Amino acid sequence: MTPRIVGAFWFVVCLARTASPCQVIGPVPSAGDYVRSADVIVRATPTGYAVEAAGIRLVGPNGAPSSQVAFRVLEVLKGSAVARELTLPGRLSDDDDFNRGPVPYAWARPSSHAPCYADFYRVEAEFLLILRETSPGVLSARWAPLAPLNEQLRGSDDPWLLWVRDQLN
Repeated sequence: MTPRIVGAFWFVVCLARTASPCQVIGPVPSAGDYVRSADVIVRATPTGYAVEAAGIRLVGPNGAPSSQVAFRVLEVLKGSAVARELTLPGRLSDDDDFNRGPVPYAWARPSSHAPCYADFYRVEAEFLLILRETSPGVLSARWAPLAPLNEQLRGSDDPWLLWVRDQLN
């Protein structure tokens, strides 16, 4: 190769943007849009694994965790006929993962940036789950990438919880 071709190659490599594993294309919906679009909104606490991750593989083929976290529903804010327990794809963590943004949240909590969804839950912590029925009888918090759909709460007077309640009234 000539020095000119090598130089051009390095110029392109240095200026090229690396593709993000997760991007939101188009206008970003507001937090109010997520609340209005949800089929079910609950305040819930993870109790442990419903199904243990099989073998070493912690992530399924679509990027979702292969393990299921069991939740005890503490309060139903939106939706009817919601079971007192539900399961979502996820992994348990010993760490808190609070959203650092101002309320109303525009983006999901910090752990969402690698897999596009916040799939880590701390046992016995409280979470506000903004869920959608993605197939008959299946509720999911993985229906909008990087969205604040399963935020950890600091208690029953958390500003995010109060804001969502206000939107529903």
